[in-house]
Amino acid sequence: MLQLMRSRFGGSWDGEAPEIHGLLETAGKKLKVEILFVEATGQWQTCVFEGGQCMAIEQGENPVEVTARALAASMR
Repeated sequence: MLQLMRSRFGGSWDGEAPEIHGLLETAGKKLKVEILFVEATGQWQTCVFEGGQCMAIEQGENPVEVTARALAASMR
């Protein structure tokens, strides 16, 4: 999973499912990404932070798709 996230989004990634963390810089923004599998819902949740502030939260079945949506939402 980490290699897939690196190739898709760049940056550095660590951790293992159900908790993965990423640091990346895009469009001049330094972002922290947290991807979690939520047992209660059976879905993945991605939160994107910039400067300690949560910029976007997305959830769904595919962690890569959810992360892409969260990163796109954080750029608005």
